[in-house]
Amino acid sequence: MAAELVITSVLTNDGTVSGLVSDRVNPSIAEDKEDLPFVVYELQAGDRWQAHDGYTGVGVFTYVMRCFAATRVGATALADAVRIALDHLAETTVSGQTVLNATSLGSDETFEYRDEGAQTPVYETSVDFDFYVREAVS
Repeated sequence: MAAELVITSVLTNDGTVSGLVSDRVNPSIAEDKEDLPFVVYELQAGDRWQAHDGYTGVGVFTYVMRCFAATRVGATALADAVRIALDHLAETTVSGQTVLNATSLGSDETFEYRDEGAQTPVYETSVDFDFYVREAVS
């Protein structure tokens, strides 16, 4: 999917984000013991715009960027870097797949225990985005 190619490319090539996570930007899930910090992005919803004569070739897809770190401050800083890298993204094409625009919708914070026995917390700050994608029309 176009948005996923662009998300991975933009985040791994952004100096601030890659400085924090290197290439630890994962679609859907991360390895069980992934080194902190890291980003996981996941498709939440999608809609392909229709007109009277059918599909317009533009879809809007909502993704959540889940930013994990060992501290709340670290998770928030990573989420801020992700937001800055993606919010109001100009038209971007990667491997023939085009995202027309991306818009930040809001964020949320939480924490969980990665290792219940050791009570080691992992903090998460998530940022939701709408990606407007140009798709092929048959």
